[in-house]
Amino acid sequence: MKTKKIKPNHKSKKRKTIKKWKNGNINSFVLSESKVKKTVNIIKKLKKYDIKDELKIHLPASNQHYSGRCWLFAYLNILRLSVIVHYKLHETYSFSTSYLLFWDKYEKCKYFLERVSDYSNVSLDDINNHLLFRSIMSDSGGSVSDGGTWNMLYNLIQKYGIVPYKDMKESFHTVSTDQLNNILFNVLTTTSKEIRSSPKKEHEKIIQKQMKKIYEFLKKALGTPPKKVQLIKGKPKYSPKIFFEKCISILPGNKLNNKIVLLHVPHLKVNQYYTISDLNNMKHGEKVLYFNTSLSTLKKTIINQLLRKFPVWFGSDVNLFHYEQESLLNNSVYNYHEFEFNKKNMFLKKENAIPYYQTNVNHAMLFHGFYFKDSKQKPSYWIVENSHGSKLDETSYDENYGYIKMSDSWFNKHVIMAIVNKDSILNKDIHEKIKNKENIIELPKWCNLGELL
Repeated sequence: MKTKKIKPNHKSKKRKTIKKWKNGNINSFVLSESKVKKTVNIIKKLKKYDIKDELKIHLPASNQHYSGRCWLFAYLNILRLSVIVHYKLHETYSFSTSYLLFWDKYEKCKYFLERVSDYSNVSLDDINNHLLFRSIMSDSGGSVSDGGTWNMLYNLIQKYGIVPYKDMKESFHTVSTDQLNNILFNVLTTTSKEIRSSPKKEHEKIIQKQMKKIYEFLKKALGTPPKKVQLIKGKPKYSPKIFFEKCISILPGNKLNNKIVLLHVPHLKVNQYYTISDLNNMKHGEKVLYFNTSLSTLKKTIINQLLRKFPVWFGSDVNLFHYEQESLLNNSVYNYHEFEFNKKNMFLKKENAIPYYQTNVNHAMLFHGFYFKDSKQKPSYWIVENSHGSKLDETSYDENYGYIKMSDSWFNKHVIMAIVNKDSILNKDIHEKIKNKENIIELPKWCNLGELL
């Protein structure tokens, strides 16, 4: 009997075509649109804790424009929220970054010339002079750079206070600082030559003479700093310094001397203070002081401060895995599997990325809250207030208002420092350790933790 041949009855499976990169836009190739959509949908389903929602307040987005004033905007946005809530002011109330920029430029120029004098007895090839002149316009302690650090901000507030936005508004050279910085660069360079060519006893006179000219130049470029200000019409008028002391610092969470800079830098010793010499904007200003701690302590402290309805100023490497079109900081939406180099070939872990200069702290923003699934102590995504305006090319959210969604895994890898209130640190052992400032380790001037934000 002839056996009937039975053909297998199965549908042929279509093989998924894998597109490999050959040329063209690398960022467009490695970005996974499907992962972006999935991430957006996940965030929408999570629970949300946001200080603004808790306080039932809306805040317009701030915009630093074409300047490096993120560190100033981030701090003043903390104060903005504080005074609007406490004094029941209109949501558009804000403080002047132009005012702080004016005095930061002035003090940085003076500090630079004073250091030129200090190192005038050694060769230009000396390491101190090399770092001084090579970094004059860079973000690495640049004397003309727009950036800054917490100790620089502390110095400015302590000496000059703050003013409402209406008293010193934006100008052409506050929103776009390149021309201003180039002028100051050239002035400081030629003045440096004059200082080094003159006897030491004449240096102070040269510096004072040039600072008078710089002051007048800054007034024309940035505006004249007001001498008296008031919170709102009808309230008493004070000098900007007294205004801060009487109207702002008295509010909960605003005391400058209750702040501490926490670091998470894995290759450095945990629960240890670090400093960097010359990283300042004033000769006798507050020195930079970083307290390195664990990732767990950093997160718990930030969460605790947020739950107390106080935003947190922080610094990170915002250039990595930042998908601006969806306002996301997220490692997972970038897929390098079919690219020439995968992530392991290209990106070091945090403990190596910092000392190998692959990553550095380059931008300051604010934590405002977080998304979570079950526990507020375990955020899945963090709500971040930026200072780059509210307009995006496209967005999956109804409104953005200048906020970014940061994945918790991105936080682990790229958040490096945070300014917190000391009473937000709940760990008693850590509390005792931050009181001891006897054994501070000094990092080299060229360390990338000395970069300005």
